[in-house]
Amino acid sequence: RPFHLVVAGSAGGKVRSAAHVAGEAALLSGLWAAQRDDYPITVMTGHSIAEIVLSPREIDYTAITRPDALILLSRDGLSKVGHQLAAMEPEDHVFALPEFADVETRATKHVIDPAKAPTRPAKGAVALFCLARALNDLGIVSIEAMEAAALLRPSEHAEKNAEAIRSAGAG
Repeated sequence: RPFHLVVAGSAGGKVRSAAHVAGEAALLSGLWAAQRDDYPITVMTGHSIAEIVLSPREIDYTAITRPDALILLSRDGLSKVGHQLAAMEPEDHVFALPEFADVETRATKHVIDPAKAPTRPAKGAVALFCLARALNDLGIVSIEAMEAAALLRPSEHAEKNAEAIRSAGAG
């Protein structure tokens, strides 16, 4: 069945690019992927939300009212996903940085602490680290597929991103 994931962070936190890597990893794993983003037109301020649908078949509808999983990275993100958090049930999952461990939800909570990773991810790779950990822990997309997707297109950040992903799998 389709898997619905929301990543809630702040502008400048690389939320959209982390979601893009997850989508490419899903494609490498034989799934369909769709991404929808919400962010203000301001530069480096405000929220950044990525909604990702992963599915074994073609995706016709991308809106997410109740996510199967939600990754909470910032207060800016939290301020925009309250309705989705409220819709979540005990079988759903919230992955949160330690500062959001007490967020109210019926979903099962998991705290991800990048500071405790074998190799601490760079500030710009925290979203990718958390996304890789969540998708791997849930058995949706493997660390190996995430790493391959990060290295798919050569860039100055590719190796740093791959290192953050490897660290997510080791923790």
